[in-house]
Amino acid sequence: DSSWGSAGGLLFSWEPFDFGRRQSSINSAVAVSAQAKANADLSLFEAQGAAADAYLSALLAAGVLESVLADEIRLEKIAVVVKALVDQELKPGVDLSRIQAEIAFAKSRSIQARQTLELALETLAQAIGEPGAKLQPEIKPFLLPPVDLTPARSDFSQHPLAKAQRAAIDAVIAREKILDHSYRPRFNIQSSVFGRGTGALTDGRIDNSKGFYPDTANWAAGITINFPITEIFSIRAKRKSELASQKVEEARYAQVIQTLGTQESRSRIISDSARSLASNAPEALKAAKETLERAQARYQFGLTNISEVTDSERLLAQAEIELNLANVAVWRSQLTIARTRGDLQPFLQLVAQRRINTK
Repeated sequence: DSSWGSAGGLLFSWEPFDFGRRQSSINSAVAVSAQAKANADLSLFEAQGAAADAYLSALLAAGVLESVLADEIRLEKIAVVVKALVDQELKPGVDLSRIQAEIAFAKSRSIQARQTLELALETLAQAIGEPGAKLQPEIKPFLLPPVDLTPARSDFSQHPLAKAQRAAIDAVIAREKILDHSYRPRFNIQSSVFGRGTGALTDGRIDNSKGFYPDTANWAAGITINFPITEIFSIRAKRKSELASQKVEEARYAQVIQTLGTQESRSRIISDSARSLASNAPEALKAAKETLERAQARYQFGLTNISEVTDSERLLAQAEIELNLANVAVWRSQLTIARTRGDLQPFLQLVAQRRINTK
């Protein structure tokens, strides 16, 4: 005959001591969290540096476009003078054709420069997370080179890249600590309360009114010991693997420090060279302006031909572009120094101060 039956219970288990295994797992989780944060900081730093570099590229493109447009305007003014002389039959018509050709070439250069600027602005918009945004770089604060940011030997251990690599080492060491505490016995104090119910009585009769719920309670208590003896071999193999990983990460850390040191030395050289070029560019620009003025005067008095004027104008346009290139090169060298140091704030403070001074 069949009868109703039921059973239920609760088991409580507590590990009173774990030989450091639980704390090592917590420390590993903390190390992994710190590594994730260091990687996030590094990604943010690299994104900020890329955005600043994209801004300088857009700034350079804007400066080149400005110089090319100025070249076009000057050529058109020269064309007015040449046309007047040709109309008066004081100069041959070929001079007018030559200057018109130069104007056409200048227009082509301005179209190319404008395209370069638009592409640079699109790159900048993407770098700041606003693709398609209409941006306009502010040229005026960057017309002069900034002060030198070149510091004494930097502490590269504080660079975001070095911190991220240091966090990778700490994460490996934390995993090693878990393995160090893995080959230990596990003690568990356990207790249980349970009950059962049945409609089958001890005298063989069936009582269908019983068995729907547990009505007979009981309890138990004890301790269990678990010791994975054979796992020692796998633990040893895993620990060797983690030790090898630690050596790899430490080698990468040393390589990061060495690379940052090399980059700083290169940045100093580039900064010195850029400053030398920037200091020489205004003199070259001044000489180019004087050359053009004298060539125009000589042309009007019939002492030279149109080729000297156009060559002088081309020289002036190149001098203006070189000045922009030199100034932006100095700013870019300071940005490189800041990125090598792992701190963009000094560079951004230079930019902010220069913007305040030029308003």
